[in-house]
Amino acid sequence: MLRGAMLTQSRLRAAASHAIGLEVLKRCARTLAPHGIYVMPLKGLWLQSYVYERPDERAITDVDVIVPETAYRTAERALTAAGFEARVSNVSEVALAAPDLPLPLDLHAQLFMPGAFALPSRELFARASSPVELEGARIMLPDPLDALSHLVGHIVKSRAAPDDPMRTRDLTAVVQRFGLRGGEIAARLHAAGMARAARYALSHVAHTDPVLAEALSALPRDPAGELIARACARAHTALEATPRGSRLHRATRALPGFLLERSLPVAARSLLLRAVSLSADRSHT
Repeated sequence: MLRGAMLTQSRLRAAASHAIGLEVLKRCARTLAPHGIYVMPLKGLWLQSYVYERPDERAITDVDVIVPETAYRTAERALTAAGFEARVSNVSEVALAAPDLPLPLDLHAQLFMPGAFALPSRELFARASSPVELEGARIMLPDPLDALSHLVGHIVKSRAAPDDPMRTRDLTAVVQRFGLRGGEIAARLHAAGMARAARYALSHVAHTDPVLAEALSALPRDPAGELIARACARAHTALEATPRGSRLHRATRALPGFLLERSLPVAARSLLLRAVSLSADRSHT
């Protein structure tokens, strides 16, 4: 009985987060429409609305959207003028408090920080859907292969475990909803410089999802990448048992996100760009 009640409460919270998230997205889209800027929902709200059969199958805690990088500053100014309040920002995104709504809006210029992977917003919008109606607003939807690639990259960059149940369920849900094939998934991940990230992020779910197992098998051979991905998975497990909060712990947890770039030289470049970005962020606070 208790488990059923908890499940019901969880679904109610998820349904409420979806209703609020849609309102945040609509306000954002309507604000930016006069500027000729289309927004694209990402991750949680996109999964709730376009992947899962029922929005209450997955809760969200914020509303992620992306705009073309060239329109990012215009979009940020338009939203703040409309009452959205900037709370936290870096060179590629800003978290904005939506007026009178409890879910924040995360406005992105790029899917990842500078130097990370190779999935720029111009390619994302070039492959996106035509604008679709959303109750008086118009938005664009990501190509499912790009959306899946983003989820893979986010597992790595957010320092999540490869066996995180919510994230692995998201991956399988996208594959099933759009009937994706292993070869096309592997080709997009490889083109986006995310083959090593995929070896980490898909290592667990591939045991139960034959399409994602096929995708892993279809990636170009990379013995070094396989070793790095396995080492990062072991390091994540080991770090979960260590005390949190120290700078050393945070830095060590962040390191796999760089090691899983397409090569170690690219990883070094990405790490350097991240350090420069953090320095720039601090200089503006």
